[in-house]
Order: sequence, then C-alpha cells, then structure tokens
Amino acid sequence: MVDVRDAVIDELTHRGRNLLLTEVLRSIERQHPSDGPGVTRETIAAYGDRLAAEPSFAFDTKDLLETIDEARIDAETWVGDDVLYQVGDGNEDRLSAYPRGWHDRLGGETDVREYIEYLESDESGFADDSPRGGRGSGIDQPTLLEVVSVLGNVEREVVRAQIEDRRAEGQLEQPADQHPDARVQLDRSST
Repeated sequence: MVDVRDAVIDELTHRGRNLLLTEVLRSIERQHPSDGPGVTRETIAAYGDRLAAEPSFAFDTKDLLETIDEARIDAETWVGDDVLYQVGDGNEDRLSAYPRGWHDRLGGETDVREYIEYLESDESGFADDSPRGGRGSGIDQPTLLEVVSVLGNVEREVVRAQIEDRRAEGQLEQPADQHPDARVQLDRSST
C-alpha cells in the first residue's frame, strides 16, 4: 500500500484541475520517498485515487493511467516536457518527468553546477529544447530548482540558497535581464 503524502495532494489541489501530467508526476517525484529513480505506476495511481476523492476536484484515475500510457516513452535523453520517461530497470514499471540518462548521470547529485554543466551539454539533449526563461545561455531558475530537487532529492529552498551562495562566491552568474525566470549559468571567467 502506498503512503500518499498530504503535501502532494495539497499542492496539486491548490494548483487547480487543469494540471499537466508532468506537473502531477514532478510533484509526486519531488515529495514522495522512493527507493529508485522516478515513481511506480502504483504510486501514481494511489495519488490519482486520492485526488479523485477530493471534494469539488473532478479527477479520474482511469483517465490519468490511460494518459500515462500514451505519454510514456523509453529514452535516455531529453525529448520534451510533454512525455513521461520510462526509468525502471528490466520489468520495473517506474516513470519520471526526466529521462533515464539524467537519473544515471545526476541521481543523488546536489551541486547545482553539475546540473548546469550537464543540462547545457549535448549529452543531455536539453540544451536545444529549453524554451523557458530569459534570453541567453544557462538554465532557467525554475527548471533548475525542479530538476535538482527531484534528481538530487533536495528541497527547493535548499537549492535556491545554494544558487545564491554560488553566485555570491562568483561561481554562478544570473544576468539581470528583467525576466522572472532568468537563466543561471556557470561563471566561466572564474575557472
């Protein structure tokens, strides 16, 4: 039996009924304890059942599971944010908002510099498909917070503080471009 976290349900119901599938999965991945990359289909179904039981929150677990099956792909690198990535080994049915290659390379890593370096590389597949954030190079801060939080199993506020500390130390730059999702990049002048 899956121990559904109230914090996940609260977050998702607060966001409203027009949730994207990847938003649901990211929230579960970020806050639900797991013994491997991603989460199991059983875990997602348990959260779907709890959402369906919420008063005045129209949600259908069967539709959720059908949508998961339609969105599931088996890819090592980033394809886009409208798919779910199969990350289980062998017969293990585990899904993630992030590809298996990211879990293999970054799973458990907590240093934001490692994430920026990897996500900007050709190896990740992400650099060419990063439509979010302000202009220029780097990774938009909301995406960086989410990826480090999920793959590194670190609270977003801890990641945010690390970004501020690394910026103060001159290891990261974040151009002052008025965009609310400004990009964070490595300060290559300090290396």
